Amino acid sequence: MDDSIPCSICGQPANVHWTKVINDKVTNIHLCESCAAKSNEIHSLILPLAQIALSIIKSKIKEDEADDAPAKKCPRCGLTTSEFARIGRPGCVHCYSTFDEEISQIILRIQPGKKHKGKRPVGSTLKSALYEALVDAQARMNNAIKTENYEDAANLRDEIKKIEVSLGIMNDKPASL
Repeated sequence: MDDSIPCSICGQPANVHWTKVINDKVTNIHLCESCAAKSNEIHSLILPLAQIALSIIKSKIKEDEADDAPAKKCPRCGLTTSEFARIGRPGCVHCYSTFDEEISQIILRIQPGKKHKGKRPVGSTLKSALYEALVDAQARMNNAIKTENYEDAANLRDEIKKIEVSLGIMNDKPASL
């Protein structure tokens, strides 16, 4: 038995859901991906969501200023905390590490976690899972090396090579052991 809610337009399983309240009248809207892409209402929600994120950035920076926290400044592009709040986006790739705490708090206020768990393009699931396994194995190998557990590190090195072969990654450099 399928428990999915049908699309309000075409009847297909809906994966976009929102509640609209106008003059105390509550309307639940359920759309499939195709109907959602065609909906002007969805597109009109994008700007308000961006404005919400910007207001969160500004409120976080006001909190920091109230706490007399020193203003952060990106070492690469020179973007300051107040400029980041004003424009609402990082100035360069280094801003992501400089303003990591602020960006993390914004993400956590908008969604339940830092890791995106949404849809992926068809056919990319296996490749994504292999990349995740590769990153995990590399981190575990580095940790094994730091703790001088060379036997585990060697096993993980072999596991990494197998994953790289599966991904079609050709690695000409010697292993890091």
